[in-house]
Amino acid sequence: MPKPNPAKLYGAAFGFNTHRRVKPAHFATGFFLALTGKNYKQRSLNYTIALPAKKEPEGKYRLSDLADHLSSEGLVGQAITVRDIHLIRTHLQSVGDNDDAVYAMFGKKAGFGADYTVADPRMISRLKDNDGFSGQFVNSVLLESADGKKVISLVTQWIYKADSVSAALLAPLLNEEHEETDLSDEHEAKLGKLNEEVFGELAHSLGKETQAVLRLCQNCEFMPTEARLRFLVISLGCWISAYLRKCAAETFDTQLILLCDMSNGDSQRLREQSRWSLMRFRETLVASFARWAEMGRFDECLEAWEYVIKEHEGRPPIEEYYRELLLRIGLAQPRGGRITTKHFELQPDTLRVLTLSVIRKDEGMIPLPEFLERLFSVWGLCFGGRNLDENLLVDLGYTGLDQASDLSPNTESLVSLLVDLGLATRYSDGLVMCHCEPNFNQQ
Repeated sequence: MPKPNPAKLYGAAFGFNTHRRVKPAHFATGFFLALTGKNYKQRSLNYTIALPAKKEPEGKYRLSDLADHLSSEGLVGQAITVRDIHLIRTHLQSVGDNDDAVYAMFGKKAGFGADYTVADPRMISRLKDNDGFSGQFVNSVLLESADGKKVISLVTQWIYKADSVSAALLAPLLNEEHEETDLSDEHEAKLGKLNEEVFGELAHSLGKETQAVLRLCQNCEFMPTEARLRFLVISLGCWISAYLRKCAAETFDTQLILLCDMSNGDSQRLREQSRWSLMRFRETLVASFARWAEMGRFDECLEAWEYVIKEHEGRPPIEEYYRELLLRIGLAQPRGGRITTKHFELQPDTLRVLTLSVIRKDEGMIPLPEFLERLFSVWGLCFGGRNLDENLLVDLGYTGLDQASDLSPNTESLVSLLVDLGLATRYSDGLVMCHCEPNFNQQ
């Protein structure tokens, strides 16, 4: 007897499938396809940059056959040699596949997918639903609020601008052939139908986060298109993390925070408590499934839930999704090792994105306490630098942390990184002011 498809269980739980490992490139493909409605196959692009790591390429992926293909398609001149093509494709792979999500899709056996680093709308190629419809889900929720619609409008302008260096490099390999695609029908068939009223409720619940994504987009207007799109994907990854955190916290009427250790391991106590923060988030999320089952959320997919009870002891396997989300959007470290060794720590790019999401350009500078309050209020990030943090952490069960030895030095490490990024200024009287535009004129 075939085992039940778990997809509908996760669809009922979250609106998208978390029973998989989802990279930012996978999410970006689904999100941009939901936005544009155009799906490109791009065979020549795939032949060129899908390089297998351990086996000899076959068919048109083989260098000599690729050279013949590119020549017959008029994509290279007569002076271009096979060796030239080898050098070119190696370079182009690093441009179009910087998330290691591109596989050979047009040989004897299709690979895991081909999710390119989107720099041109013609690079939106969804050959497999590797994002679990998370891109479609986020797009649907954003369209239910005024701020979300503004995000969609700005991003649509960006994606069609296609003025980046990467887009220019890959343009000769791209063509205009595409399929008009609406993911909603496929989403319903695989995950079950979502009540549209739910999207409106989620848009209201995630209003602060959506407003922060909009603020990021507005602050990014001066940046190159590639940087804008990359920062957008990071911010939407943080949006999904906030959504999952709220799903778990509201189910148990509790508070979940992301206790970030920025001390580079100098405080072992803080490192252990940050690890516990990450594990508490995950365990509360896992435990929510049993509560949702009691509430009747899985009535339409009981077989899948019963399978999880029998085969996984009621623990739905969401670890891969949870781990990849936090690591790849830069909320957690380290990249290697088991989930139990990981802790919350912001990567520099993620810190920049989140700073741009909570400070408006026209504000100029804001004091560090206000900055920390906004990061906590919008994204649930705690560094121990707010006046209330020490008592809050004790109330939430974080034990053994000392303000002078653990929390204050941790906040100082955050400030040092902000200063290095040009996003904070120290003044001679000890005042620290944060801002969303680089300022290297330290006083």
